[in-house]
Amino acid sequence: MTATQPRTVLKRRPWRTTEIEEGPVPVFVKRFHDARFPGPTVGRWRDLRRARREARILGELRAAGVSVPRVLGIERTPEGVELRLEFVRDAHPVSELLDEPDRHLASRLGELVADLHSAGFTHKDAHPGNVLVDASAQTWIVDAASIQKATTSRITRDLVQAAGESRERTSARFRARFLLAYLRRTDPARRSEAAARIEAIEGAARIARRQHVAAEIDRWSRESGVVARLVDGDLALLARHSLSRTEALALAHTAISGGDTPNARVVRGHQARKVWSTHARLEEHHVPAARPLVLVESPRLLGIFTALPGARAARCESPLDARAFGQLAGTLWDRGLGLRSLEVAIDQYGAAFVDLTSRVSDAVDLAEHLAPWRDDSSTGFDWTSSADFRAAFVTAQRGSRLQRAAVRAILLAPSTLS
Repeated sequence: MTATQPRTVLKRRPWRTTEIEEGPVPVFVKRFHDARFPGPTVGRWRDLRRARREARILGELRAAGVSVPRVLGIERTPEGVELRLEFVRDAHPVSELLDEPDRHLASRLGELVADLHSAGFTHKDAHPGNVLVDASAQTWIVDAASIQKATTSRITRDLVQAAGESRERTSARFRARFLLAYLRRTDPARRSEAAARIEAIEGAARIARRQHVAAEIDRWSRESGVVARLVDGDLALLARHSLSRTEALALAHTAISGGDTPNARVVRGHQARKVWSTHARLEEHHVPAARPLVLVESPRLLGIFTALPGARAARCESPLDARAFGQLAGTLWDRGLGLRSLEVAIDQYGAAFVDLTSRVSDAVDLAEHLAPWRDDSSTGFDWTSSADFRAAFVTAQRGSRLQRAAVRAILLAPSTLS
């Protein structure tokens, strides 16, 4: 190991750290250091086993022609067991490319997953962050720790999860191209069944995405990939990784002292944790809302969230506001969420967002979901009577054409909502 080479930390977890070792030939380093088991002997044995398993799987995948990084070696260090891998130059995670994907990205991703399945493996954590795209547009699978031997149920799970994890940032057409490319590669004889299979996967993906977010929301309440735990004397807090330690501590100290926080709002007392969890869930689902910044757990409980300057109430006579409300209501429904009461505002850019006082729940049926919008408690106005609201509601749906048509039919038949 070239210990003198500087390293850049990408992610640090209690059980694993990923780094880039700089130098003439950069190396991707995954260091295992699981502290969840007693004693260095047991922990290091487990770390070595995990590193060897991942190296073995990567070797088998490369032999089968799947694009994965080359294994450079395994080394034991005082800090843990290091798996050293080829560094893919000029590569970006697919998660960074979904907002403006090129027209061939979906097809290349479908072919990559098809190659993985054809090699006899599946990826238990099939999300856009686990695939890289390099400068030549080649796609690479990373994080082999989540790769398993393929079974029929696991293959279906991969396709549903891939569609679910990307559905809130991609169009139904993008996901259809992905699945068509996958089918061309794996089972061209069944192309006639493609439409039915895509429709089934789209329906399952919405449910799977909702379940995944609900199951993983506790990541916002512990040290994880989204928040870091910081301690400064008697001050203990959780802060999102985009904040530096200095920024997070400054926000916490100002909020505790009651000082002015012009760019943030503070929720104090026992409600802070509930509001924190609710808005973390909204952010995971890409629903416009105040973003969680810092959760102070000691010496007192309070949550700090982004403030949206220039926020105002909606104007009933405004078609633009009706479209903004329809977009938000449709987005919530698409994510399987609803509001118990209509604490919603319009920001300075004309978009509607969920306020900190809103109570969010799981949506049961469309009539119940639309009830607050049919009788706005502040104005008594029925937003669902607006054609602009209904059009925006349908546009916000991320499902297939058939699914959007079903929602449109219900919205245009008011008797079904009463």
